[in-house]
Amino acid sequence: MRGITIVSLLLTLIGVAQSASYLEDTGEYCMNIAKSNYEEFDCATSDLRCLCESSQFLQSIMYCIQQEETDVHIKYPRTYVKKACNKVLGRGKVSTSKLQKVLTMAKEERSDEEGRLVARKGGHRYDGLDPKAVKIIKAAKMKRHLADTYAEYFGYSILGFVLLVVILRAVSHLAYKASPAILRFFDFGPFRKIRKYALLPATFGTRHSHPYYVSGYSFNIPTREHTIILTVYVIMNFIYMFTGYQTFEVTPEMEKIVPKEYLDGFKGVAYLRGQIAQRSGILATIQFPLLILFGGRNNFLIWITGWSLDTFNVYHKWFGRIIILLLFIHAVVYSVAEGEFFTQVWAYTYWKWGVVAFICGAIILGQSVHYLRALRYEVFLVGHILLAIFFTVGAWWHLIDMFFYQYVFAAVAVWAFDRFVRVVRIIISGLLSKADVKFFDGDIIEIKISYSGWWKFYPGSYVFIHFLRWNRFWQNHPFTLIESPREEDRGKLVIFAKAKQGITRHTKDYLMKQKDNASRIGVWVEGPYGSNHPVHKYDEVVMFAGGIGITGVYCYAQGIRKSSTRQQKIYLNWVIPDTRPLEWFEEYLEYLREDERFEITIHINKDRDFVEDNPERESIEETTDSDHCDSNSIQEKAESINSGSIVKQFGRPICYQLVEDHIVTSQSNLCFVVCGPGTMNDEIRKSISANLERAPGRVDYFEESFSW
Repeated sequence: MRGITIVSLLLTLIGVAQSASYLEDTGEYCMNIAKSNYEEFDCATSDLRCLCESSQFLQSIMYCIQQEETDVHIKYPRTYVKKACNKVLGRGKVSTSKLQKVLTMAKEERSDEEGRLVARKGGHRYDGLDPKAVKIIKAAKMKRHLADTYAEYFGYSILGFVLLVVILRAVSHLAYKASPAILRFFDFGPFRKIRKYALLPATFGTRHSHPYYVSGYSFNIPTREHTIILTVYVIMNFIYMFTGYQTFEVTPEMEKIVPKEYLDGFKGVAYLRGQIAQRSGILATIQFPLLILFGGRNNFLIWITGWSLDTFNVYHKWFGRIIILLLFIHAVVYSVAEGEFFTQVWAYTYWKWGVVAFICGAIILGQSVHYLRALRYEVFLVGHILLAIFFTVGAWWHLIDMFFYQYVFAAVAVWAFDRFVRVVRIIISGLLSKADVKFFDGDIIEIKISYSGWWKFYPGSYVFIHFLRWNRFWQNHPFTLIESPREEDRGKLVIFAKAKQGITRHTKDYLMKQKDNASRIGVWVEGPYGSNHPVHKYDEVVMFAGGIGITGVYCYAQGIRKSSTRQQKIYLNWVIPDTRPLEWFEEYLEYLREDERFEITIHINKDRDFVEDNPERESIEETTDSDHCDSNSIQEKAESINSGSIVKQFGRPICYQLVEDHIVTSQSNLCFVVCGPGTMNDEIRKSISANLERAPGRVDYFEESFSW
């Protein structure tokens, strides 16, 4: 019942807002009448910068409104006049009290024998309109308002579609968290085909995590599930830009009784042009809060859907692209519509800030491509934040005196909440946190953090770390968390990172100058973030890791080792370029080996080819081409060394075949947890999709991939 009440209230508020928007039209046409007689107010042109300074001009408008609207509705057109004048004069120059005062002055004017108001010095000028003209103008404006109403509903339906997707995902995620049997009940023929062909695979071919390269430029392709959702989203925006427009036929009789300044805007192309410009702006503005929400770290939807931040960033990018395209249409059409007045509108504050917002948005669109992000991520990040701030400020001042400003308020509120929670997370983790940092051969940095302990590590969690050194403290990077098996490290957060560019490279250079390549550094810890996949609820768990990606799957293995007593079987496959990673991680594997449920295979390549696979990130997904699977049909001859339940094999594994073998030989429910180079992730995804229908039980795929 409460839900119905809230929905009803929301619809009522929308209806009231739409009525207010329509009633503001009275203020617009009364202002246009007065503008057409600008000479009467000692102004050389119809420029509002001069007219709005005139008390007579304001009296004329307010008396016109008084004649056309009731006292109950007069506040809406009055608001239009106030906004229009404040756009050009500055906020607060024309207030509600001032307009009420000039209306009182106008009412005190005497009327002559024809019922017309007599103008006198300090008075107003309003002779009224032919009632037929008023009726025609209102009819034309009502049709235009109807087009704007369609635009609002179209925008709400886009939000509704996104909400529907989120709800379906949340129901699936939360139900599976509560009882995996629910989803397993639907694990049969048609549902497996949907997962095989529509949800799991890459959109085209087999590449999703691993970027495509064209003429030196790189880009990622979403999964097929994401592409289907985004295709519907794009189609909805496309259809809504070409649907629901109104036409108005101007007859010769109208031209005789309606002022020219109205008819010019009601004719054919001009009438349609105004609707297109307004439609694109409304659709973009309504979606703006969605863009900010999906781009934030503290997006509450992450908690209820289980989607990774990487998934939300895919949607964030596409929302941004569509919004900028809509704003491009908005800007171009309105620029054309201004015609001979194009140079004059540049004097208006709202126009200048609108241009600022659009330019910043266009630059964001250009600099957000995968190639530029990967080239210099820190430069991209700083530029992205600054441009986003100017975009928001521009949108704020562009819309501050318009009906749709509340969507900018909502976007700013979402952004402010995200930043506030980031600060709170740092404070809770401890402003005086310290990290013992050590460098290992192979460009590996070990970070052990002593923090407040007010929150606990969980599998799949990661944090953003600020190294408090004078020349880098503002930078922060995400790192996956694990726990050390050592008793003396109990209660500490442990991170392994690969030194590449940016902050990890600077940290490596600093450690190389320290005794024993180690130091104690002050840090700020922002977190925890991340979703915990329910791997403990599967009978068999198969994990694949490439290089430093071991931390992305080890945290789940560690979670099972510590807290689960279920009779599971866990297979951990780690692909590394040589034996050096064992220097810093072998004791962690030994901790798992003590549990008989674990079978650990270390695939050691013989070569030392350190070609970078993903130059964009400096954290857990930073691996090398020597850390991935071999996609050839014949595996390189492997040498095996058995050490208890740890098997060391020399040679790259054929991941596709390993995955297929696990699927067809499993006796019950099975999940794969993967964290490695894009090539490894894509190869395993491909094999799961191809063999899904052959599985005796349910098969799920969890990818720990970070590509923002």
